[in-house]
Amino acid sequence: MKLRRVKSSAVKAVGYDPERGWLEVRWIGQARVYRYSGVAAEVYEELLQAESIGAYVNERVKPHYLYEIVQG
Repeated sequence: MKLRRVKSSAVKAVGYDPERGWLEVRWIGQARVYRYSGVAAEVYEELLQAESIGAYVNERVKPHYLYEIVQG
């Protein structure tokens, strides 16, 4: 999946696969990519529009979706 850079002090890049419902997040300062499963397209769109992308991931993604590390 291709990740796109985002304007954030905590998150370097994100990617989304709508067919699989995968959201991938690469944090600044980490080589790992976290893949969250079962994420709706609306959540990804909200993430891109969030005032703070890092806070959005911490509050709306991490507590609700299972993840795996896919790179690092």
